Amino acid sequence: GTATRDRSASSLVSTLGKPAGLYGGSVLGFHERNAGTTAFSPFSPIARTAGGAPTPGPGRISLAGGGSPRVARLRLDDGDEDGDSTGRRLDGGNEGDASERGDRGARASPSGLPGPSRGLGIGGARALIPPRSPSHAWPPEARLHLAPGAPSDLVGVDGVAVDADPAALAYGDAGLRAVSLARNIKHQRAASRRAAAAQRARVRQEALELELGWALEQEQTANAELARFADELARSIAREDAEAAASAEREEQRQLDEMDARWRARDAAVKAVLAADAAESERQKLAAEEADRAAKRAEEEKKRADEAAAADKKAVDEAKAKKEREDAEAKAKKEREDAAAEAARRAEEERRTGVVTGQRLPSGSVPKIQVAAEASKQEGELAKLLAEARAKVAEYSTAPAAKRERRVINNNITVHVQQIAATRQQIEKKAVDIAQFLNGFQAGSIQRVFATISLAKRVLTQCDSQVSKLNRFAFALAEVSVRVAVFDATFGKVLIALLQEACVLAVPKYYPFVQGRYASDDEYFKLMGYVAAEEQPNDLPEGAPPKLETTDNFCRRIQGFMLFYAAYTQCDNPRHPHGINHAWAWASRLVNRVPPNRFSATALESFLKHAGFALWSAYGAQFGKILDVVDREFLPTLEAKDDADSRPVVSRMRTYLNERGFLRAPEGREMPNTDTSSNTRL
Repeated sequence: GTATRDRSASSLVSTLGKPAGLYGGSVLGFHERNAGTTAFSPFSPIARTAGGAPTPGPGRISLAGGGSPRVARLRLDDGDEDGDSTGRRLDGGNEGDASERGDRGARASPSGLPGPSRGLGIGGARALIPPRSPSHAWPPEARLHLAPGAPSDLVGVDGVAVDADPAALAYGDAGLRAVSLARNIKHQRAASRRAAAAQRARVRQEALELELGWALEQEQTANAELARFADELARSIAREDAEAAASAEREEQRQLDEMDARWRARDAAVKAVLAADAAESERQKLAAEEADRAAKRAEEEKKRADEAAAADKKAVDEAKAKKEREDAEAKAKKEREDAAAEAARRAEEERRTGVVTGQRLPSGSVPKIQVAAEASKQEGELAKLLAEARAKVAEYSTAPAAKRERRVINNNITVHVQQIAATRQQIEKKAVDIAQFLNGFQAGSIQRVFATISLAKRVLTQCDSQVSKLNRFAFALAEVSVRVAVFDATFGKVLIALLQEACVLAVPKYYPFVQGRYASDDEYFKLMGYVAAEEQPNDLPEGAPPKLETTDNFCRRIQGFMLFYAAYTQCDNPRHPHGINHAWAWASRLVNRVPPNRFSATALESFLKHAGFALWSAYGAQFGKILDVVDREFLPTLEAKDDADSRPVVSRMRTYLNERGFLRAPEGREMPNTDTSSNTRL
């Protein structure tokens, strides 16, 4: 056994003493793996005892006492392919297992040396793991050099001798080899795992880069597709808009062409009707002239016969002459008496009514009716025509057999008038519809006269109900009325006659109020144009006259009538039967003949509001003279009365003159061709 131990020790020494040995001559360089022990430092020197013997420092191999180095037992299980059990089974740092290991070592080796299966022990510290690199990786001061020669010539750093047992070195060499092998295997496997992990990382990185490149390519493709789609959509929208605009333009042109064709056809029909009416009028005129000539011939024949009869009776008459003269004298005396009585009665009537038919009234008599002679004459002619028309349809208007026919006529007229709108297209359409409706009756027939009067009344009803609230509607209503008056002159005359009957200021005419001249105040108000109020008191006695409207409501009706009359006279139509010259006559007559008051001021302000622009355009400075009279005489006279009810209308007229409102076209005069809302597409 000793020889074996010696051989082993010599072999270990020879191996460690060679530069190319197991660790290149170094037996140190192990790192502690347990953080709880003293950290291994290859620079720590070998300490010495008090007797001069070296003691192992931290991390040094202890060879003191002649014993074998104590190395933690290393078990290499046959079934452990990983080799990591080497590091896990280093249990030299477990103090609880130290005694057990010593017991096993004692039983295994009678000499007290650890068996071949044990490794190096470092004073019960944790197992040391040899470095994976060769011995030259350790610094020189961290190596334990063995001098050439005997195994006992182990020296440490700085030439410090290290006690060594050859037998222990033999077992320690085996342990070192086992630890080194296990450590190398572990490091190789760890390196293999790291290489595999690095390879997987590279593969993963390449995969991620491929995915990123694919995603970027997909995004670029999607962006390109989206841009292409947006471009196609924009082109499609632009194309559709262009097609829609072209279609709308074609449709509008088509409608204009159709409207022009309809108007031409209707104009031709109207012209044909007018030509037929003219021919009929000419025929009637010739027939009337022939009838007049026949009547004259008959009258001449009768006159000759009368002369012959007179000659025959002359003798008889002479006999009776004396008696007749006596009778004549008696009769003349009676006539003189009757004339005196009639003169007294007429004087009394003139004093009561203010209408002078004979000589001028004496000084201090009651005021006369304020009206111009020409206006009064025109009013009389129109009133006579209206009376004749009413007399013609009087029986028809009350006949039960014609009730259904009258209702149909009134319903058609109401529909046509209510459909009038402030557009050129609608005005032309309604004017043609009304003209064709009137033309459906024979000229001069009772039905046509009735329809004419009903139409005029319906137009004036619109003035009372709608124009007074919506002033600009007067222009549309007036345009249709003028076109119908051009087609049927009787309608125009009946319309003005009814207007002057409903509003005496349309003449213009004014009845001055004189206490005691009228039977009651209501008689005077009715003469001026007041009508019954819409709402009557509940306690009104049966058979009592209805309560009349208020003065404010009467002034509103005056405003509606005069706005329509002004719009009617200013219409620009070359065949207008009651055009701008009548507007000039009305304004001059009112300023010259009618006294300034609330009624006349309301009529004048409303008339100038709608006709002032046309009058200025037609007469210029001459119309300016009328405005000067209004500014310098009419308004100051009205202001001097200090009537609180007249102040609003005076203020409006002052504003109109100061702002020169007659230089601007009134609202509603210029109308669009069509209603723009009808072309709005949802």
